[in-house]
Amino acid sequence: MLPQIVAATRPPTIGRYVFVSYSHKDARLAAAFMEALYGLAGNAEDLGLARERIFFDRGQLLAGDKWSDGIESALRVADLVLFLVSTSSLNSAFCVQRELAIAAEAGKTIVPVLLSPTAEWQGRKMLPGRPESTLGSLQAVPTDDRNGVQPISGGTWTNQPVALAQAMKQIAMSLRRGAAPGMAPGGQALQPAAGARARNAPRRTLPPLLPHLCNQMQPENSFEKGLDGWPEGRALLVLLKGEYPDDTTGFWNRVREKNLADYCEQSLGRMLRPAQPLVLPRAGDAGPDAGDLQRALRRRLSEALTGKPRALANGLALAALLATLDGVLPLWGTLPQDSAAASGDLLRALLAVLDDVPDGTPMNRLAITLLIEDPGLVAEDQLVKLLSLQAVRTHVIETRRLQPLSGDDVKIWHRAHDLEGIVGMDEETFVQRLFEGAPNLRHRTFDQRVRPILGLTRDEAAQRPEGEP
Repeated sequence: MLPQIVAATRPPTIGRYVFVSYSHKDARLAAAFMEALYGLAGNAEDLGLARERIFFDRGQLLAGDKWSDGIESALRVADLVLFLVSTSSLNSAFCVQRELAIAAEAGKTIVPVLLSPTAEWQGRKMLPGRPESTLGSLQAVPTDDRNGVQPISGGTWTNQPVALAQAMKQIAMSLRRGAAPGMAPGGQALQPAAGARARNAPRRTLPPLLPHLCNQMQPENSFEKGLDGWPEGRALLVLLKGEYPDDTTGFWNRVREKNLADYCEQSLGRMLRPAQPLVLPRAGDAGPDAGDLQRALRRRLSEALTGKPRALANGLALAALLATLDGVLPLWGTLPQDSAAASGDLLRALLAVLDDVPDGTPMNRLAITLLIEDPGLVAEDQLVKLLSLQAVRTHVIETRRLQPLSGDDVKIWHRAHDLEGIVGMDEETFVQRLFEGAPNLRHRTFDQRVRPILGLTRDEAAQRPEGEP
């Protein structure tokens, strides 16, 4: 886990940081809301808002970061938390139990924004065991001329732009009043729970990259599109493409904990279980024919699922095991770097093992992700077609390749986190020293270069073992 720089050292005159919490099931409405919020940031300079200080969507983290730690870091520096209320967000354990709970415990200013009609949202608790910490105790938006909260979509507004404009007006009023953290309509502030860890305590650590400049939208969107097409009853196989310096593991941690977990909860009605490693054999080491490779893969799959290499003798045993799972089990591993032909043999053998189950097997309780880090395979735009991957029981998602950071990305990151006041170096000098003539930097290389410039070392924070999800 990489630590984050807490912006408690920045002067109070610096603009506000805003965190937006929402469910990806509300992507269309959330996008419309964000366009209005960005417009507010650009048209009302007195509010201290700026697009680059608004934390929205699923941001890419630095090499080794865990997504949950990045979320907590962004919430720690936030001056305002906007919780987009809908049935999906209230049913999302990530949105409520992590993002909303962390914000409430830290005493942040929280403004519920009602996106769509949702029953009993006002009684939803933000903190367990604290009956007063409900969403209804906070001033929600948008409200009509009778001070009644009306949803942006499906409410009594004449149209959506009117509702969004009203929401922006009321958010601006709240900011101009300088509302106390967690201020309820009655004027009583919601204080952190007794004995809660002080999340605002200053510490000198590394800031997360901003979501809008480094959120790997192309690979993430390709993953989301593939999830939407995941047929019922099929296992999931994700081919995640990016070279080792791109930090494929860090990216997978994020989309697994955020995107895949939310999909499993909302679309499948099942929780995502903790990830388990899957160690794949090299195609040439298994034996001379396809049957040898399938038997080797079955043993590796059995070890990943049960801890015993011979527990799954055939497809019937795999079907019986999956029927007992109370959630979706994610397995992950790295595809051995080999020839394209050998990689194709390995992947086709894996699909054959997964196909060898009877009809009616709940295969959608199994999700396998393979990190593709071989430069030749990563460069292929249509790897599934190249390797002739076909399956009956498995849905294959091939992501777009991960991308590096550019100098312009880092300038925005430098500016948004006020690094000039921390390191005494303007953004041009910072980028010149960091890149040293290179047109871009991969994520692991960026991490290695930026730490000495900021006066940090890896010893200043506990690091998780390399490759651990």
